[in-house]
Amino acid sequence: MDLISLSTSGIQGFFTVIVPFLVVLTVIVFVHEMGHFLVARWCGVKVDVFA
Repeated sequence: MDLISLSTSGIQGFFTVIVPFLVVLTVIVFVHEMGHFLVARWCGVKVDVFA
């Protein structure tokens, strides 16, 4: 067996590969969208809430 099939097999693969990937992706998207929010405010666009 190769490393990829071992690391992604079963529930262990879910918690060691998929969950960390989703956490990192969520953080990246949050920071990206926060950038849009801050730049809009700095440019004078009326923004009521970050959503």
